[in-house]
Amino acid sequence: AASINDAFITGMLNMFKAQGKLPMKYAYMMTLDIMDILKQGKTLERTAVPPGSKITVVGDLHGQLFDFDHMINNVMGMPGPANPVLFNGDFVDRGVWSVEVLMTIFAMKLQNPASVHLNRGNHEEPHINIYSGFEEECTAKYDHRVFQMFHAAFVWLPYACLVNGKTLVLHGGLPRDETVSIKDIRDIARGPDVCSEK
Repeated sequence: AASINDAFITGMLNMFKAQGKLPMKYAYMMTLDIMDILKQGKTLERTAVPPGSKITVVGDLHGQLFDFDHMINNVMGMPGPANPVLFNGDFVDRGVWSVEVLMTIFAMKLQNPASVHLNRGNHEEPHINIYSGFEEECTAKYDHRVFQMFHAAFVWLPYACLVNGKTLVLHGGLPRDETVSIKDIRDIARGPDVCSEK
């Protein structure tokens, strides 16, 4: 993670756009490093944005690498302490560049763990990935072990982020039950022993 900087991420994006592939060992290493960060986090993350500043919320990238690249270079800029970003789930599936989008998001999180926030979406679920393309993409570009490794990280993703103690950002919204509280979200378990169907 120490060697990841803006130049590394830009170079990786340029390589991906030229249809290059990140060597599998680096995909593994980055995913293991992400797991270490995510395990230390919480189901409900909290972040503060100082007055006059902003946080950019990006949702449903769905493997659209060129749209993502456009956003980084022409809309939001590279994430960092002065430019925090919240990626609000559904990083993968549908688009054919899901692996590349995911590895770029992971690199950004590794570079700036306190400024890049990740929420889990419904497409960070194995049964959805089997039907929506991510499993097939992982197997074609690497092998099934990489797909399993990504899911070993997905189970540790937060479900929501509370900004400045008052703006709740989560993928897909809340249940109809009006008694659901911040504490209920905070208390949802994460990890490999939790059934993804719950």
